[in-house]
Amino acid sequence: MTSRPVNELPALDGSGPIRSKHVAAVRHRPDIRPPWVLRRVELTAREVLPTGLLRLTLGGEQLRSVFCVPGLANSGFDDVLVVCLPDPDAAPLPARISPHPLRGPAPVSPGYALRDYTIANLLHDPSGECLAVQIDVVRHAGGRFADWAEEAPLGAELDVLNPRMMRLLPRTGRIVAVGDDAAQPALEGLLRHSAGGQAGPSGVVLMPHPPGPGNERLRVERLPEPGSVTARLVELAKEEPEAYFWLAAESSRVTAWRRALIEAGLSKDQVQFSGYWKLGKPQR
Repeated sequence: MTSRPVNELPALDGSGPIRSKHVAAVRHRPDIRPPWVLRRVELTAREVLPTGLLRLTLGGEQLRSVFCVPGLANSGFDDVLVVCLPDPDAAPLPARISPHPLRGPAPVSPGYALRDYTIANLLHDPSGECLAVQIDVVRHAGGRFADWAEEAPLGAELDVLNPRMMRLLPRTGRIVAVGDDAAQPALEGLLRHSAGGQAGPSGVVLMPHPPGPGNERLRVERLPEPGSVTARLVELAKEEPEAYFWLAAESSRVTAWRRALIEAGLSKDQVQFSGYWKLGKPQR
């Protein structure tokens, strides 16, 4: 038998109760900052997707709720799982599920590198307990976790932390979401939410591997070539001057996109931008 979770997370559209002291209000996307929970999971499946990304399924009993610790959850299309990668001489982390009620630095030993990966799916049993989490990894040589994702045998164990924060979408209004290969899982999550019948924004999604034309709320376009993205964003800023812009890609590119949008007249709090990787350095 499991206990009731200590926090009730709201729906992705911002409806429903929020029972947490870790809630911050922003103009467009309120966010929840839950306490850290360290969990040990194991690799249960590996699949190459049509987009070329590598999907990992990570399962284990520690994803479920245990006593007063809620099971792994997410509320936003771009929530991340934090993967803990040890150096060879790093002290081992506790094998038991380990909650940390106060928010602060990540509760890992020195010698651990942290990598963020968008949660592609959470798999649940009929009672709603989390059975597994899926993340999608860009395939490339030399990335610390990318190498593990390719080479680890099924059953290999991994330590993970829950999302650093969970951002909710505005219930109404317009959104323009733009991302590269590394942002493909988040953009697919946005499309799934939009097609799910929940209240949410309408708008445009630019992505490298469109799964289709979109749906009645979100129109999908293929991401232009790198030299043409900025011009298309400026066009969209003129067409959608009140929209919320979500940008995720290589760090220098996404910074340039944001600058162009601000120069086109958007306010800073209309633009959320995330550098998912850096040119010349291994992707996460």
